[in-house]
Amino acid sequence: MINLSLPGREMNLELKNLVLDLNGTLSLDGILLEGVSSMKFSQLNI
Repeated sequence: MINLSLPGREMNLELKNLVLDLNGTLSLDGILLEGVSSMKFSQLNI
């Protein structure tokens, strides 16, 4: 689980699941952006 505090707000965001769009979010022209493949997603349910 990932906990995020939001500046200027009296609340925290707690992420249990994260869905990312490969095209346009993690890649450019269908190729993974540098560093994406080595990112650690172990705290999320994938």
